[in-house]
Amino acid sequence: MIKKAGVFLFVVALAFGFSARGEAAESSKLTFDAGSDFTSAYYFRGILQQNGGFIAQPYADVYYQLTDSIKVWGGIWNSFHDKIPAGLDSPEHWYELDAIGGVEVTQGVLTAAATYILYSSPSDAFKDIQEVEFKVSFDDSELAKGSILPALNPTFSAAFEFDDQGGTEDSYGQLSLEPGFEGKIGDLAVSFSVPITFGFSIDDYYTDKNGKDETFGYFSIGLGASTPLPFPGDWSLSASVTYLYLDAFSARSANSLQSSEVIGTVGISVSF
Repeated sequence: MIKKAGVFLFVVALAFGFSARGEAAESSKLTFDAGSDFTSAYYFRGILQQNGGFIAQPYADVYYQLTDSIKVWGGIWNSFHDKIPAGLDSPEHWYELDAIGGVEVTQGVLTAAATYILYSSPSDAFKDIQEVEFKVSFDDSELAKGSILPALNPTFSAAFEFDDQGGTEDSYGQLSLEPGFEGKIGDLAVSFSVPITFGFSIDDYYTDKNGKDETFGYFSIGLGASTPLPFPGDWSLSASVTYLYLDAFSARSANSLQSSEVIGTVGISVSF
């Protein structure tokens, strides 16, 4: 539990550090967000963690705008499950606690980010994993203006584990698209999105039945909607339905050899 306590201290120190800097800076440079998703199943990069039961995934982040183009941030992400295998440590329902920190640089339509992530499990459902993730996003909203097609907002990311206490250090790649549009349901303003994700192995992240590297891991497509809530602050309510297709043998094996799943999620968030 010493390492778990260290995660808390790291995040608390990070938040207080940013807050102290923010007091001397313009308030607009320091922003926060927090919220929670409630989902019918938790798959991490196509690998089943929990299916069914109550799954709550609260998070909190703090951001500081260093310059017009550079932002640093840190946060925590959690997953709480009511269905937990027997024999885990207390608190047995606290499946996952992640500490995250990174830097993001935007130049025109391109945004590049580098992120450090510590994946840990307070209930010891899995051993600690540390990785760095690099991400590049392209804002094609200007190109899409005047077109019948929406902006795709493509993002490519690559994650490299450098410390996996429960296995080998593997590498993961992802291509995601998120076309979206604004609409209304009655008098209610709603933002719609169609998130599409392709996950693949860069190095042994997914394997075939013989334990050899298998490049294509999974594909998912969803329909999401969000709407602002009439509360003080910037609150929003979201809901989504996602179809998940598992291609790699290791992903299917973790899912009782089933190749697909439909996942429903609702969430609430606030930013200020």
